[in-house]
Amino acid sequence: MPYAETDSFTTEAHVEAVIGRAISTTTNPTTADLVELMALRAGDIMNRLDAAGYPKTPPGGSNPVTAGSALARSLDLANALYVAHDISWAQETDKPNVFLEAADAVMANALAEVAKILGTTAAVLATPEMDIADLVHFEEKLS
Repeated sequence: MPYAETDSFTTEAHVEAVIGRAISTTTNPTTADLVELMALRAGDIMNRLDAAGYPKTPPGGSNPVTAGSALARSLDLANALYVAHDISWAQETDKPNVFLEAADAVMANALAEVAKILGTTAAVLATPEMDIADLVHFEEKLS
């Protein structure tokens, strides 16, 4: 089943802004590749939210994060940065670690916001990692 942009916390336009170039059906990655990466990373983010006791989903899910909230904006940015990392890693550019570090920092802030919402002092801060098979699949596809 193909993914849709609503399966992620971010948009194609936000990822394009982070990586600094447009994505289309004729680029590498293609629009479909990008939307799939966005959805896979959203799955990682949902797992972390669930582990923190706050099971929220992207807009297309059954329990979406409140649109326009500080948390929604943080998750949008984290999702876009993780995807930028994946694209950079697959294409062996010099930026993947910068994107990953930025994404982890944004996600830590998002989870701190979750802790405030839940009235607790800690949230799960483990770094989400896509399955290595997924990353290898995209490396092969994008190289």
